Parts: sequence; C-alpha cells; structure tokens
Amino acid sequence: MEFVKSPLNYVGGKYKLLHQILPVFPSNINTFVDLFTGGCNVGINVHSKNIICNDIQTEVVDLMRYMKATSHKALVDEIESIIEEYGLSRSDLYGYEYYGVNSSKGLVSVNKSAFEDLRHEYNNDTNQHFNKNALFYTLVIFSFNNAIRFNENNQYNQSCNKRDFNKNLRKSLESFMLALEDKEIHFTNSDFRKFDFSNLTTEDFVYCDPPYFISDVAYNQSNHKWSEEDELDLFKALDVLNEKGIKFALSNVTKNKGKENNNLINWMKQYRVIDLNHSYKNSYFSSKDKSDSSTSEVLIVNYA
Repeated sequence: MEFVKSPLNYVGGKYKLLHQILPVFPSNINTFVDLFTGGCNVGINVHSKNIICNDIQTEVVDLMRYMKATSHKALVDEIESIIEEYGLSRSDLYGYEYYGVNSSKGLVSVNKSAFEDLRHEYNNDTNQHFNKNALFYTLVIFSFNNAIRFNENNQYNQSCNKRDFNKNLRKSLESFMLALEDKEIHFTNSDFRKFDFSNLTTEDFVYCDPPYFISDVAYNQSNHKWSEEDELDLFKALDVLNEKGIKFALSNVTKNKGKENNNLINWMKQYRVIDLNHSYKNSYFSSKDKSDSSTSEVLIVNYA
C-alpha cells in the first residue's frame, strides 16, 4: 500500500513506520484523534469517518488549516511568488549548474542571505504582501531538512537548507493536499491536557505520538520542551480513556542512546506492548551523540 507523505519533515515523523502502526489500529473507527499530529503523517493516512488532528504548535495547525482551505495551485503560486520576491533558487527550472553548484554541495551558499531575510521578516511580521501561512511554509521548504524549529521566544530559528522547492517536495505537497480534500479532517490547537475528550465513545480511537522524554531532538530544545510532568500527565490521561473503554495507541521509546525511560517502562506493564522495527540512525531524529545510537521504539495499546 502506498501512503501519503507529509510535506513537513516533522521530528520523529511516523511515515516510515505506517506499515507497522496502521495495521494495529482498530478496523472500524468512528472518530480518530491524532493528539500530537505534527506533520500529520498518521492522520492523513488513517481510515476513519471523522479525523481530528491536534497539535500544540499554533503555526503548524494554522498551516494545516490553510492547506485544507486553499487549492494546491493557489498555494504553489503564492510560494513561487515568495521565492521570486526574495530571490531564492528554482532548481526545478534551472538545475544546480545555473547557480554554480552541484547536487552534493547544495544551495546553502546561494540561498542563505535571502533565507535569513525571509526568516527575519516572518519572525517580525513585516511582510504584508503574502499570507503568513504561505510565508511559513516557504521558510520550511528552505529550512535544513525541511524541519520545523522555534526557540524559547517562539522565533523560527532553523538554518538554511541545501535543497529548495524541488520536484520531490512539490509531489509530496500535491499528494498531501489532494488527500486533505478527500478526508473529513479537522485541525485543533491545544495542549493535550486541555483537549476535550468528552464527546468520544467506545467507537472512537486516540493515537498519541508525543515528544520522547529521553530524546534530545530539536523539539525538546524548543519552546515546547517535553518534561517528566508532561509524560506523567499523558499517562494519566490515557488511563482515564482506558477506564472509559476508549481505545488508544501510544508511540514512544523505552531506550535511546543508552538512556531508559523507566516511567514509561513501569506504566506500560498494564497494557499490550508491540515492538517496532525501526532505526533513526540516519534521520533528523538522531542526535549528535553517536556513542550509542540504538533506539527501542514501541507501540502501546489498551486492546487485544
């Protein structure tokens, strides 16, 4: 089965694990809740009558809503206009040689100054010519690994990418937006503790892919740091869902670079634990510390 890939390279995104995760989900879901949707790789591919994708990062939720409400052509036209205004590269039209670089070297030297101008004007909200969501997504396109990162002051601080709005990214964006059109999907912006679970029934399903407490990826260095308190609060929320007969699945890691998540290991003993076969060794999820790159990823569910 071919899955739709998010045009956002979100930290810890589950695109490469979908073939292991989705078959574990219940076969008949009325309302699916993706509580930490990130790039929406799970929510966009799940089969459900209704889909609610929630995230605490306002800019990401606003972008998803904008993509849902805007035609693919209109968004691409706006992105290309932004690229033209800032003088960013168009390798899809001219190739790498036009800019005096090759694919291996990439386009950082070409785009760095214009990228920093775009980032500055986005953070200071001084460009009124374009929709801010389109500006944000253009920033993501030209950001390192297409990954999203905000600092503690909620200023976008990712560095420049060696790639641009190339054919692969254009294809991902088109597929994603077409899938958004076809699905009954809604985006909400809330801390998981404030999310309203009251309307859920035993026919519904909640999936959680929170930041991993024992990781040191960019998400845990941003303005939404995941703490031990967050971790324990999430466990309590899932226990409440279990008491109400609402099915859930939680993605997490028990081991990462020599660290163990003992709170998770103790809590998950009451539920079914499925080991997932995946390594983040070569992805943005991996850290600079290569002394022990092994990661034990699990999916924890409260049903047989």
